Amino acid sequence: IYTSGTTGRPKGVELSYRALVGAMSSLGSLWGFCPRDRVIVTLPLFHVHGLGIGVFASLLCGARVQLHARFAPDKVTAAIDEGG
Repeated sequence: IYTSGTTGRPKGVELSYRALVGAMSSLGSLWGFCPRDRVIVTLPLFHVHGLGIGVFASLLCGARVQLHARFAPDKVTAAIDEGG
């Protein structure tokens, strides 16, 4: 995973599979994700939040994930209105 944080240039951070699954499972539980949820992800997948929490944490908790290439208010609103 690459991160830039607030310390300057992007840098690679090596995480084990176990660390990634543990962290994302914990975050999904803390955020209350469950199988009846649907998470709309509009963040880029190269962003740790978009990929890690938006995709991994949601799926680990059994939630459905709907990916959008970019944030487009009209498309996100339509997806919410459709509810499925």
